[in-house]
Amino acid sequence: MFKFIQLLGATLNIGRGGNAPEEKLTLFETNEPIKIGRFIVTVLPLIHSEPIKINEIMKIVNVSIRLANVL
Repeated sequence: MFKFIQLLGATLNIGRGGNAPEEKLTLFETNEPIKIGRFIVTVLPLIHSEPIKINEIMKIVNVSIRLANVL
């Protein structure tokens, strides 16, 4: 059995997938200060890039390896 610590922000769904209890999950409000231990943290919004499929990553890696072998 895992002993869960408090999971914050973007890790929530990972924790849910691992059956973390909901009372150990904390969702942040952006631009609102929150106290974590001795610290006061303000979460800022971030624009993430579009997800990329693993097979697309492997194409990039394979091309990079072939280029490295040519040079």
